[in-house]
Amino acid sequence: MLNIPHMNLWRYYFMDIPLWALGVRFNRHREIAIKKLHAERILFKQGLKQLSTQFNIEFDNHRALEKALLVKLIRNSDAYRCISYTKKNIHHQVDIRGLEHLTAMQTENRPIIMLTGHIGSFYCIPAVLSQLGINSNLLARPVDDSEHNPKPQQYFERLNYFLTEQKMLGRYIYTNYANKLDRRIVHICKENGILAALIDIPHAFFPDRHHPVSLLGHTTTLPVGVIDLGIKYKANFITVWNTIDIDSNLHYRHRLIIEPAFPETDNSQTVLQQYADRLSNIVSKQPWQWMGTGIIDKFLKVS
Repeated sequence: MLNIPHMNLWRYYFMDIPLWALGVRFNRHREIAIKKLHAERILFKQGLKQLSTQFNIEFDNHRALEKALLVKLIRNSDAYRCISYTKKNIHHQVDIRGLEHLTAMQTENRPIIMLTGHIGSFYCIPAVLSQLGINSNLLARPVDDSEHNPKPQQYFERLNYFLTEQKMLGRYIYTNYANKLDRRIVHICKENGILAALIDIPHAFFPDRHHPVSLLGHTTTLPVGVIDLGIKYKANFITVWNTIDIDSNLHYRHRLIIEPAFPETDNSQTVLQQYADRLSNIVSKQPWQWMGTGIIDKFLKVS
């Protein structure tokens, strides 16, 4: 028989958040769903406190925690909500900014590496771009099927990959960042395609090929492999964030932010630091957007 925490997760992933995606968003429903995020509440509360004290980022801790949990709820529900994305309604569903930066790069006949992070509704970036006729592929880690990942979450993560990929012109390329290079990644670069990668991964989760950077004013390390590959194939680099903007009344709006291309360089360390600077900028303004807030201590532990 399922234990109570797992029963709560089954309901959360396969009843609460589908209802949220359908528009059932009464305060009571939100409170019931968020109560099931007990573990996330503890981690975000600790992380937000660290950001406030050790990183000197000023914000209302209680309000930030509310927003962090709501972002988690919305991000999960987007696995279902993205099914409704179409070419006709995408600008109504998502506020898209900076598209000109990406379209200008597409005329250069070079591969494009879209660097992003675990910000807002990151899984939906290729799905949004696909409705604009832009084909992109996203590097993703396979679902963790170990005992450390609850079964309801495993099933949801697989469903999330399946549903979001239905709205993509490209596809997910699964990697655990430890095996040899997937040849499909090389093919994308050779064909001047677009590859999206989330590289805000702490050394504790993926120790290979990390380089030191300054993140939020503290020294840490981030993986550099995708950047090395992009430089090898003379790719353009750009940062893209899919934020979930929440107002004082807890109303929200999805916003896809495409930032200007990085200055030309053949130095991986320079690109990595520029990425870290842009990540620092968005996290310092909206720490509740970042999944890394809940594991900020992992970024401080550099081997």
